[in-house]
Amino acid sequence: MTDIFKYLLKSFVLLRDLVGYLIPGLVFLALIDPDRFWTLAGSNPGWIFVAVVLLASYVIAQLLAAVGYALLNLHFGKPKGDSPETRLAALKDKLYYATYYPDVFIEANRQDTVHLMRIATSMALVLAGTTQIFLIFYGRIRTHGEEPVFLLPLVSWTICVIAGILLFLNSRSGDAHNRETMLAAVAAAKDAEQKGRKPAE
Repeated sequence: MTDIFKYLLKSFVLLRDLVGYLIPGLVFLALIDPDRFWTLAGSNPGWIFVAVVLLASYVIAQLLAAVGYALLNLHFGKPKGDSPETRLAALKDKLYYATYYPDVFIEANRQDTVHLMRIATSMALVLAGTTQIFLIFYGRIRTHGEEPVFLLPLVSWTICVIAGILLFLNSRSGDAHNRETMLAAVAAAKDAEQKGRKPAE
């Protein structure tokens, strides 16, 4: 029974990583070239092309998440009292107790995945929307004002950028909540250890 649980947990961790990165990457690709993306989605491109798209989405989302976390640290800074020693001690506790009491950390890991997906998705919305707005005005400049600017696409992409900014700003509160949830999971695992609960073997 324990082996089945550990297998399901490992599968969940893999699925968590894939969902956390693949969805923002696919969102970015769908927004950066929507016509081609939906044309290919409605056709039968073959499994090799699908694998390439999924791999590209994963890599793109890694970059989007890196940019998002860098901006969070740059704008909001690190929490007070968050020294390297404190972070190392917290990480050691998390790794140790997550190994022996993995079921306690399911909710914390789920929230961490959602938080990651929100940060990467916010960057996808902002960067893709900004690129589309730039292309609209670039096309008008290139044709010396002869190419018309349609209001609906411009408003739609502006809303996309604003939604991404709001999602990004909201991620700060999610960052603090995730930290508290992970600390609570570690505390719950310590309580289980003190009460003599047998760890997962």
